[in-house]
Amino acid sequence: ILIYGFKKTKSSFTEVFHLKLFNPLVIIPVITFFWGAHNVLEVVNNAVEKVVPAPPWFWELFSKVFESDYGWWGAFLKVVVIAPIIEELIFRGLILHGLRRNYRPVTAVLVSALLFSLFHLNPLQKPATFVLGVLLGWLMLRTNSIVLAILGHAINNLMVLLTITYWEQLSNYAIF
Repeated sequence: ILIYGFKKTKSSFTEVFHLKLFNPLVIIPVITFFWGAHNVLEVVNNAVEKVVPAPPWFWELFSKVFESDYGWWGAFLKVVVIAPIIEELIFRGLILHGLRRNYRPVTAVLVSALLFSLFHLNPLQKPATFVLGVLLGWLMLRTNSIVLAILGHAINNLMVLLTITYWEQLSNYAIF
């Protein structure tokens, strides 16, 4: 997909995949936003689950994403390293670049976020992946850095992985 899409853009590599450096202090508000968003979206996801409960086969499929023959580190590699790189190159690289050629920046970000959300095929993830897609698209527009989008996506996925891995401990010792 990446090679085919890149060839179809007829643009240079750096035009499609902006490798611009960014101020590392930006990471602090990104982490803070994701932490808050995870708490808010948990309420939204619980409401969606009550209306449209996921079938058991779905939870089995979802859990296999986070399981690995290599244990936690295998899941970390899949979810926190590989997925953010590939997905950001596709959605904030190829797709957002193409949409920005023909549409206003806000429209381009919203459409790429919607496609990103649909790509995940999980009805329970739709609100979270849409919000993530909007934030990453906005970061891409503001900083012009695919590296920051990849890093933001990786931070988000790490929070999800840690939550799934340590859910029981977190729920037993939660503040509220």
